[in-house]
Amino acid sequence: MAKEALSSRKVQRVQTNHALRLQTCAQAYWGIGLYWGKAGSNNKKGHMIGHIKDIGGDPSDPNTRLYTTHAAQPWHNDISDLVCE
Repeated sequence: MAKEALSSRKVQRVQTNHALRLQTCAQAYWGIGLYWGKAGSNNKKGHMIGHIKDIGGDPSDPNTRLYTTHAAQPWHNDISDLVCE
């Protein structure tokens, strides 16, 4: 699986409803992560899987993670990202 991911092999897209798709993606990412390594917290709150979602955070508050707000994030790169639409 790691070799396929590194060679940019594409994954088949399956059409489902939104809630099932999010749950399925989270489960798939958890499994892929465990295949590649050991599970660890994603942030100081202990989240194991992070969701990028506007939950009404205040972008002007320095203690707010920008991905919890409606504000656009500046260009950046992370060590790794898995994306589910």
